[in-house]
Amino acid sequence: MNSVGQRWALLRGSRPLILLPGSHFGPRPLKSGDTRLEVFQQDIDKVPGIALLFPPWAPRNRALGVLKTLNRTGDQALARIIPGPHDATEMDAFLESFLYREEAFLVDEIHQMDAEAKRIEAVLDTRRPLPFAAAQRVDSLHPAHVSAAELLMATGSLGCLHAWFFHGCRWDQGWAGFGNRVHRADFKRLATLGPPLIMHSHETRTRVGAARVVIRYTFNFWQEDELVYQGDQTAMFFKGKVL
Repeated sequence: MNSVGQRWALLRGSRPLILLPGSHFGPRPLKSGDTRLEVFQQDIDKVPGIALLFPPWAPRNRALGVLKTLNRTGDQALARIIPGPHDATEMDAFLESFLYREEAFLVDEIHQMDAEAKRIEAVLDTRRPLPFAAAQRVDSLHPAHVSAAELLMATGSLGCLHAWFFHGCRWDQGWAGFGNRVHRADFKRLATLGPPLIMHSHETRTRVGAARVVIRYTFNFWQEDELVYQGDQTAMFFKGKVL
């Protein structure tokens, strides 16, 4: 059994259980070797789900419900719970119908979601699995880092949050979209693996119609008080249209 001190720790490869550091089952944080893990695993065995992210703020019955949903749909995505000021039911609906499986949604926590100002502040945990970062050949001159492709994918994740929560572009109601223009992308320094990436997004221009929404955003990503990435990008969202 891997240490639950790792960001994405697995229990029992045949039916993995994924835990965050300090995850709770009862009043005390779980630790490696905790007998409560065996009790929880017995419940999981009754629900042949795929995987579970079970942080302290997640009610146990809700987490088990996510497993049941994954099992019904056959989706191989990780079950995710994104903490933040948003409505949890809405976030569940967003993730369950998102245009990418949940491991490609590069947001792990939301600090602020201001519908009036059209701003979001969120966090990317750089210790999570990142496909391009995992393929890097690392040495003293080329440290492990969040790749440019993953940074751009994170802007897409934020942009889709804007579309759903601020403009009603719901994937489960026939909406889909794509980033259609990168006006400017400045990579200020490497975003190293380990410290969290603090991501800010802000809408600077919108054109909103009944079946078409165009949003221009600015993005500023910070790590340890240093600017990592600045972007000026546009995305388009359509309802009932093949992209």
